[in-house]
Amino acid sequence: MRRGRTGFTLIELLVVIAIIGLLMALLLPAIQRVREASNRMRCGSNMRQMAIAVHNYQSDYHYLPYNGFLRPDGTAVGWVSDGSLPLWSWMARIMPYIEQDYYKVLAAFNRQELEQVTIAEATTGNPTAQTAPPNFLCWQIELFYCPSDRAKNHRVRNDRANIGSDPYGGGFGAFCSVSNYGGVAGSNWCWSGDGHNVTDPALGCDGLDNGNGIFFRSDVRVRRTIDTISDGTSNTFMIGERIPDLDIHSGFHGYSNHATATCAIPLNWRMEGMNPGPAPTAWWNVYSFRSRHIGGANFVMADGSLRFVRAGVDLNAYRAAATIRNGETIQLPQ
Repeated sequence: MRRGRTGFTLIELLVVIAIIGLLMALLLPAIQRVREASNRMRCGSNMRQMAIAVHNYQSDYHYLPYNGFLRPDGTAVGWVSDGSLPLWSWMARIMPYIEQDYYKVLAAFNRQELEQVTIAEATTGNPTAQTAPPNFLCWQIELFYCPSDRAKNHRVRNDRANIGSDPYGGGFGAFCSVSNYGGVAGSNWCWSGDGHNVTDPALGCDGLDNGNGIFFRSDVRVRRTIDTISDGTSNTFMIGERIPDLDIHSGFHGYSNHATATCAIPLNWRMEGMNPGPAPTAWWNVYSFRSRHIGGANFVMADGSLRFVRAGVDLNAYRAAATIRNGETIQLPQ
């Protein structure tokens, strides 16, 4: 009597393994696309919540959250390299509106306003600490991370401009958290070595301290309102995405010189694999918006609506969407 087969032959087993491998190869890209689509939606949700917080802040204060510090003589300051001024950002000011009690920082010093606490003081004498407290610069906010980027894994770093081990000769060795978002400073820019300089007829080219967008690093002196956005809130960028790996000025959400970027420089400029490639310390070429999303980046408009902007967007249209009152006609493809 012949016995029945009790197992696979080697050839059959190899065929099964090959079929499984082929199915996995076919399914994996689809799984990755679904995951990225989910990440992009979560990122957009983060940005919309931030925009709502900005609007709620204006409802309470009658102007938009702002960046920098106004000296007693009326001089607006957006950065220093030693943490000696209270250079808090628009993102720090919306913290109570995103269910984050950032004012624990004030309680630690028995102060009433952020303007009474310097950036260096917020480390409570522990700049190398990587938790908050004692170092409040390491405060990590889930809402400020894009799930498609590595910033959430890095969490805190000590190589951020003006705060950590600053390659320009400043900084005070502090660790700080990093963020994937920044306010849109506009389209005017003076310093690009890659040929992306733009002069605004009314404001000049200093997009750092005289930007033609909603936010710039020392906009405390102008304190914009929604009403100043005469180009239309549905046509004007408010917040965009950034990649901390590729820009040492993309860092602590609470610091004015880490919380804004320009649209003068093209979207996703100097990414990995590009020529010219990444240059994280060359702020003049990378103080800009970039994203790990496939094909482009999320921006939230001044009315709170979300727009996914393709990486190959027309540069003139991209820049026009970054200004608040230049009267350009824009057509951003969806």
